[in-house]
Amino acid sequence: MILLDTNVLIEYFRKKNKRKSFFFDLTRENSELAISIVTHYQIFIGSNKAQDGFWDRFFEELTLFNVDISCSSEAIKIY
Repeated sequence: MILLDTNVLIEYFRKKNKRKSFFFDLTRENSELAISIVTHYQIFIGSNKAQDGFWDRFFEELTLFNVDISCSSEAIKIY
């Protein structure tokens, strides 16, 4: 499973040719993709009403993780 960062999603959204995005490359190699609740927050804070529908549909296909101290500790170990 790949936990996606906000910048990967924004790059995908902005690309006219979605096939040239890093996100598209990830989907070819990984079927399980996720975002954290923090990424969800960041996307919608920067989104407008016209974009909200795109993100609502997009996030339906991803796993959403609530980040807690154990997640943070594991990320620190990996880093």
